[in-house]
Amino acid sequence: MSIQQVARAAGVSTATVSRVINQREGVSRSSAKLVREAMAQLGYEPSPHRRGPRPRQADGLRTRNIALLMVDRNPALLHLPIVTVLLHGMQAGLAEHQLNLIVAEVGQSGPLPPSVMNGQVDGVVLLGPSVPAEWSAKLSELPAVWLLTRWGAKDAWGDRVQPDNPAIGCLAAEYLLGQGHRETAYLNLVPGHPAFQMREAAFREAVTRAGGSVVTLAHEKTCYPVLTNNKHNLEVINALADQFLACSPRPSAMFLPADWAVPSVCRVLEQRGLTPQRDVLMVSCDNDRPGSVEIEPRPATIDIGAEAIGRRAVEQLLWRIRHGADEPQVCVSVAPTLIDPR
Repeated sequence: MSIQQVARAAGVSTATVSRVINQREGVSRSSAKLVREAMAQLGYEPSPHRRGPRPRQADGLRTRNIALLMVDRNPALLHLPIVTVLLHGMQAGLAEHQLNLIVAEVGQSGPLPPSVMNGQVDGVVLLGPSVPAEWSAKLSELPAVWLLTRWGAKDAWGDRVQPDNPAIGCLAAEYLLGQGHRETAYLNLVPGHPAFQMREAAFREAVTRAGGSVVTLAHEKTCYPVLTNNKHNLEVINALADQFLACSPRPSAMFLPADWAVPSVCRVLEQRGLTPQRDVLMVSCDNDRPGSVEIEPRPATIDIGAEAIGRRAVEQLLWRIRHGADEPQVCVSVAPTLIDPR
């Protein structure tokens, strides 16, 4: 008899069974009850060296290992410069508490890392829109924090540390309005993206409240980060440019919700005889300078506070480890700042 069999019978992860056996925090009452019932049904008796709490520190940490799981349908998202900044913030926060970081880049299928499956981590940080359904039962039993904006789900679990997306939209509107632009456009690069939707809604509300107008340029296909010069993205951006040129009156300013699209958009506009920043004033988001370094003058960008998000994720995870699963979910929003290089 093994804890793996108990876990299967209870419908929880082996990490949860281990926590119940060793009387550790971080397990909900309902899950603990399922584990105990499964142990009784199977006649499982923990060996003496497993029974009772293992040595732990007052902060609730047992292994001093934190796992970062980077999960996404599009692996290119995980290699954006902004992710490097997030990781730098996380590493700085972990170093302050003398914690170890285990990084795993995983797709939408396949097993979880052994360290997570075997309970060798104190908590997990997740980067990506969602995890496969078969992982949720395991990961939701661990202290968990999502980085950035999670794609919505009614059964969402874990805490979240994200940019203040409505504030980003308001900053973009204030900047363009402050430069005297009332006719504006918004580029819908990724239809259905929750963070981009919030940025657009706040941008539209702020512009229209000031007496301006917003035209949303949208396409049924999605632009992909990093792969900004591929045939697919150029097809989408050319279609958006056609919509832009067909507007009457034509907007004199444009809000792009991500920096990675700036080079391709500028290139396509130049091919149509427009000079970016002169004929069309731009503001974008992320402060991802490597993606727009070739554009002169550089567009203004909104820094989402990626390093602060990484640091704050560590602090939130430590709070969750100390307080356990009975505390309500927490969502922390980090304030953005506008950077105008002109």
